[in-house]
Amino acid sequence: MIADILALIPQKPPFVMIDKLLECDEKKAVTSFCIAPDNVMVSDCEFTEGGLMENVAQTAAAGAAYNTRDSDDRIGGYIVQVKNFEIFALPKVNDMLTTTVEKVGRMFDMSMILGTVSCNNVLLAKCEMSIFEGK
Repeated sequence: MIADILALIPQKPPFVMIDKLLECDEKKAVTSFCIAPDNVMVSDCEFTEGGLMENVAQTAAAGAAYNTRDSDDRIGGYIVQVKNFEIFALPKVNDMLTTTVEKVGRMFDMSMILGTVSCNNVLLAKCEMSIFEGK
């Protein structure tokens, strides 16, 4: 869908943890990410826990930005809370991640999302996040 992910997120290299926005609507965003050997979140040839969390957060930010791309009211996203962050396995260098975030609630300028990260249809991690979406 969107190949130029840098147009949708505030992060810049070397701290970009998503490659492409594959699917997006008001409730759901899906991204892909191939883990490069020189990624700053790689340690001992594995993508770290912090990298997985940032991958989910950037997916949420990209989805929010995509949904407001034609508006003068572009929004940014800031993680307010992370709950129930579970890691089942750490991905390796050159693995292709697919990350999905689904909005499950909204209160004022806060969205609650469920995020999942998978590789080859195997669930690697999941979490809940509260994200402030404001200008």
